[in-house]
Amino acid sequence: MTIQKTIPILLTIWLWLSAPFFSQISFMNKSFELIGKMLSKISPVDWLVPVLLLLGIPTFSFIFYLYFYIKEKNNDLNLIYLLFATLCFLSLMVFGGITSIGLGYLL
Repeated sequence: MTIQKTIPILLTIWLWLSAPFFSQISFMNKSFELIGKMLSKISPVDWLVPVLLLLGIPTFSFIFYLYFYIKEKNNDLNLIYLLFATLCFLSLMVFGGITSIGLGYLL
């Protein structure tokens, strides 16, 4: 497993640790805010930035690890990729619920 194949799970772990509703680690919360401010300069719509962060990272990671699960021939790595894909799918469900609640308050 190379470093490029571990980046999506590291992004997912960062998302779990830095999301303000799960973590009270100020350094991680500030990194989440910094990335959000950088993305808000790109996106003209304010509510799109949290949606991109909360749904984009788990979706990217899930698709990435499913692809490697299908392509990998080694059974041990296959199991690891399936585990990572499952964790990313669960993250997608949790953050999807949080995002839908947040967008519901926006309406």
